[in-house]
Amino acid sequence: MTYIVVLGKGIEVQKDGNVKPRIETAINVLAAYVLYKNNDGAKIIFSGGFTKGKNKDSEAKAMFNCLKNYDPKFKNEDIILEEISIDTAGNAYEVGKIIDKDSEVVLLTTSYHLVRSKKIFKNYLIKVDASYASEKVLKQESPSFDFILKQYTLKRKLWEILWEMGCL
Repeated sequence: MTYIVVLGKGIEVQKDGNVKPRIETAINVLAAYVLYKNNDGAKIIFSGGFTKGKNKDSEAKAMFNCLKNYDPKFKNEDIILEEISIDTAGNAYEVGKIIDKDSEVVLLTTSYHLVRSKKIFKNYLIKVDASYASEKVLKQESPSFDFILKQYTLKRKLWEILWEMGCL
């Protein structure tokens, strides 16, 4: 069995109290959709817990809702929600409880998070067979994803400037 493990990168609470994925998380969801379409028989594990409190949706649920908004006909039985973890080590630990030892693991997150995530999954004895940076998957897939990638790039550059200035 092939599992596409999608790591949450945060959610935001909207004015109406509902949650939506942050731009990084939305990019991960769309990239998972692309990889899923290219891997027959794969399952997607959305990994991320209740980072905004138990009375709000988990990151995994927000990712699921994002995918269903993108493709309402997506097969629910091919999605697994891991809603316990609140950090990358927790993602690895909880995913390890879901998958079989013989499973193929495809790890998906943003480029700046990928190397660290692979090391953490290795520390939890999870063999990552393939890993992808979400923004690179989308860039290779189609120009139709350019709008969301431009939003991500601008936000990422601002974050890097603030980090260098010592503001974060």
